[in-house]
Formats: sequence, structure tokens, C-alpha cells
Amino acid sequence: MADRFWVGGTASWNGTATGKWSTTSGGASGAAEPVAADDVLFDGNSGTGTITMDTTAGECRSFNATGFTGTFTLGAVDWNIGDGTIGHFTLASGMTFTSGGNEFRDIIFKSTVGTNNITTNGKVIPRECFFNGVGGTWQFQDAVTHTGGGLGAIITLQTGTLNTNGQSVSTDLFSSASGTTLTLGSTTFTLTQGDGTPWTFNAGATLTSNTSTISFTDTGTGQKAFSGGGKTYNNLSITGGGAGRILIQGSNTFAALPQITGGTKNLRFTQATTQTYTGGANFGNGSNLITIDTIVAGSSATLSRASGTFQVTSISLQDSAAAGGATWLAPSNNGNVDVSGNSGWDFTPTGGGGAGVQQNFTLLGVG
Repeated sequence: MADRFWVGGTASWNGTATGKWSTTSGGASGAAEPVAADDVLFDGNSGTGTITMDTTAGECRSFNATGFTGTFTLGAVDWNIGDGTIGHFTLASGMTFTSGGNEFRDIIFKSTVGTNNITTNGKVIPRECFFNGVGGTWQFQDAVTHTGGGLGAIITLQTGTLNTNGQSVSTDLFSSASGTTLTLGSTTFTLTQGDGTPWTFNAGATLTSNTSTISFTDTGTGQKAFSGGGKTYNNLSITGGGAGRILIQGSNTFAALPQITGGTKNLRFTQATTQTYTGGANFGNGSNLITIDTIVAGSSATLSRASGTFQVTSISLQDSAAAGGATWLAPSNNGNVDVSGNSGWDFTPTGGGGAGVQQNFTLLGVG
């Protein structure tokens, strides 16, 4: 293990012949190119040039760019960070960090021990990110904004533990593998994928949701799927003015029905599943009709709440079984529609026009 400081000006990350690396800050060149066990540092003595990672082995134990004001460009190689030991990753607010047009390559965090801090200092991560170190833990120290070019922005938790530490996260897709652990704190985890399955949580992984929010951005008419893995979540938020379909897969637990704002929506459940809600007495989205249905018309899905009164506004319901001990109100004079196949709901008209109701919800069958 050794330190490697960049002193090579504008050049590619490789070799020793042209004097690119030193063992001290601003020191004499001639040190070997970093290997997996080395700590790489770019600082105020590294100049303001452009460094391109154009090498056969993009690797280091840790990366720290504090004080660097030049440009760091990711070349046509994967970048492996963490060699079984601590692998912190720190970008600088004054630097430029780009993909170099090679978005199809990955940043792979591989530490297998300790807590590895990731600090972006406002820089956008321009590649897919993989966390893949059995026994390793990664903790975000500030907000993470992620883009991924042609393949989209993907954060994949393959092994180990990821702690978002209450920091905001924005990416297209997130997925976890069995045996991993995700801790969210107060994080708002924003998923911007246009369709597909932006959130995939493995049933064999561990989730601590704390007070977090998982937020889908809906701006079109396609379908997005939330594959919850049967876990307990705090809030699921659906924002944007689109008229898309949100598919909830599996049986999950939420603090409240999804918080829907902007546009009409179709909230669809996998048939024969149960969504359990522990709070949230009202559901709706103003005058925007929300449709709730199941994948297979005629096969119901269950909404369960242990107690209290739950009331919806401007919801069209089909194949919805309301259960769990709560009183489920969908008064027909509040814009609610009893399409078919519903049970446990009370559609009796009431006075007051639904004052105080915060969201609209519609359940419809596929047909």
C-alpha cells in the first residue's frame, strides 16, 4: 500500500515515463502507476489540467480529490475502488468530473471491511455504480446525484451494506441482491426512470426504511413497477404530471397509501397480494382521478389497515378487497366509482364533499 499523487498535468492515468505520479503532494515524479492497494490523491498541487483514466486497469484502494480544480475524465475502462480494505471516495467541489462519453463502463466499490465514506461535494456521478464487497459498508456523506448515459443511471447493491445516511439520492434505477443490507434514514430516494422497474428490492435482502421516502417521477404514460420484496417502507411518493401506471408488486407494508401528486394515475397491484398500511387516513389527488386495479381482471388484491377510518376521494375501484379491521369509506358523492369486484368498501354517499381529503384513488380492472 502506498500513496500516489498526480503531478502529470494534462495526460492519461497510466505509466511512469512521462512523470505523472509522485509519492508526495507536488513532489518528484517517477512513481509507478497506482495499483489496487494504493491510495490515489489529486490536490491543489496536481494542476488544473485534464486527466483521463485510459488504462487497462482502473483501480485504487481509495480516491481523494480534495483541493483539485482540474478535470477528471473517466475513460473506456471500469473503475475498481477498494482492495479488500477501506476504500473512501471523495470528489472536490471545484473539480470537473465527467464520463468522457463512456457511460457504458462502471464504477465498482469493492471494499470488504469497515465503513467506506462516499463524498460527492455536488458532483454528478456519470456512470453505473455497483457496491460489491462482502462485509463492506458504504455510507453517503452528502447528496448523491447519478446519471448513466445510454444505459441509464443504475445503482446496484450486489453484496455488503449501503447506508444512504439520510442524504438525498437521485438515480434512474435501484436494485439489491439477496444477503445485502440497505439503511435509508431520512433519505428521499428519487427514481427518474421513464418506465420499467425503477425499484427492485430482493426478498432476501434487509431493509431499514426509517423515515425515508421512495419517490417515483411520472411524466409520461408508460408503466413503472415498484418491486418491494415484501419489506416495510415508510412513504412511497409518486410525483409529476404524467398519466402513467404504477405497478406495486408483491405484498408490502407502507406507512400510508402512496402519496400521489400531479396528474391522473393508475395504481395497479399484483393479484392475490396484500398491501398493509399503518397510517394515512385519507387518500386522493384533488380532482385528478386515480384508478386502482389488479393485473388480472376479476382477481382481487387486498388493502389492509388494522383500525380507524380510511376515506378516499376521486378513486375508481375495481377488484379491491378492503380488510384488516379499519372502516373503508369511498362515498360515491366524493368522485369515487365502484366498478366491480370490490369488497369491504362503503360507497354510501356522505355530506361534506370530502373536506380534508388529501389524495384521490381509483381502482379499475384490466378488462
